[in-house]
Amino acid sequence: RKRERKRERKKEKRRERERKKKASFSHRHQRRKMGWFGRGGDEASSSSTSSAASSSSSSAASSRKAEAAAVALQAALENAVDAATMRLVVPLQRRALLCAAACCDSSATRLQLDACCQACTHPVQGAEAAVAASVGAWQRGFSAALENCQRQAGTDDLSSGARLDACVLAAAARFRDSVPQLGKTIAEAVPKAVAMAREHHEMQVRQQKN
Repeated sequence: RKRERKRERKKEKRRERERKKKASFSHRHQRRKMGWFGRGGDEASSSSTSSAASSSSSSAASSRKAEAAAVALQAALENAVDAATMRLVVPLQRRALLCAAACCDSSATRLQLDACCQACTHPVQGAEAAVAASVGAWQRGFSAALENCQRQAGTDDLSSGARLDACVLAAAARFRDSVPQLGKTIAEAVPKAVAMAREHHEMQVRQQKN
């Protein structure tokens, strides 16, 4: 009986959530209708109905274009990062593994082995940090552009969705054009980061000796 009561309570909660969703949707829809038809008159209503249907179709098409642009942009970003990683980071990882293997042969104690292996991995850590920082800066720029699109689009009328999609499409095209420059930025940042990582490690070794 307790289980049955629990099931009934769960069902009742689900039904209540569905009722709230329907009521919320109906309210939003009514508000949109009032704003759209608020210009007055049956002729305006008839004309607006036709325009709304056309706008809805156009909005759906622009939404699909925006989604496709986002997918293409993500693919371009991943390809650029993969290419930079394979060209700049993977060779360092190979050297680090060979270096760590040599440490196993040359170290007399566990402490020596740990210190030797850490020295091997510092360049890789620096390179990976440089890639992450460059990609993160690019992504923050794109996120800021999307937020700006949302502010410009507004939410008070039926055309806001179309404006948002158009703005997103423009931003996606702009940032897709900047992907090659991101690859160049990574290529410039990685050697600097590797050199700084090595200098930092050497400084730590000197401090430990002193």
